[in-house]
Amino acid sequence: MVVKDPEHGDCFARVKVPNVFPRLVPIPTDKDVALQQLGLGGVGKVQQFVWLEEVIAQNLDDLFPGMEVVASYPFRVTRDADVAIEEDEASDLIEAMEEQLDQRDFTSAVRLELDVTTPEHIRELLTRNLQLPPYLV
Repeated sequence: MVVKDPEHGDCFARVKVPNVFPRLVPIPTDKDVALQQLGLGGVGKVQQFVWLEEVIAQNLDDLFPGMEVVASYPFRVTRDADVAIEEDEASDLIEAMEEQLDQRDFTSAVRLELDVTTPEHIRELLTRNLQLPPYLV
């Protein structure tokens, strides 16, 4: 996303979203509320969802107080998941796996997914910083 900092002008910022959040967020509807008030929650329930990135985009002002959010563009980075554990060095396999998973955020990027609305200069910035060739974007 692009934010306007009063001291530094336009800046690029990113919000890292942990994998523990669901990609689709359930949204209560007016019908859900009416059914709950009648004590009929779950009966004939209408379920609607919104993408997590849309929820985040609508609340960026709360994440960056004192800054003007100029634009936001969702993207996803896939990282190399190759795990190398030496059997003779790993006395506890679970502990070794947990350590490897903790290091996953620092492995090489192998793919970058961008929204179609992402401008070229943001695409180039991400591609360069992630050191990815264009065919992996």
